[in-house]
Amino acid sequence: MSKNNVTQKDIAQVLNISRGTVDRALHNRRGISDRVKARIIAKAKELGYSPNKIAQFLVTGRSVNIAIITPGDLLWEKVKQGAQSFLSVLDNRIVNIKWHETSVHDAVYEPAH
Repeated sequence: MSKNNVTQKDIAQVLNISRGTVDRALHNRRGISDRVKARIIAKAKELGYSPNKIAQFLVTGRSVNIAIITPGDLLWEKVKQGAQSFLSVLDNRIVNIKWHETSVHDAVYEPAH
């Protein structure tokens, strides 16, 4: 088991308990004793467990919305293409990006009150 990809299933197997019990401990849900919860959390830290954010977004149905305003020149077009290429490996339900191109002259300065 690689330290970078430790899953709840891995923790459950090491401790010989159900994945559901591990899930309850890691998400502070009811139905688990404090002693068992502490044991699971300690083992998760020892193994280097960290939650998979993409999986969490898929399970919860949540997404990240990002708005990007850039000048409309070739450099920023390359940045846009690179970002879209990188994000193409993710499910479109997870990350939504809205691009808006503008010129420096379109910017409006409004001082804070």
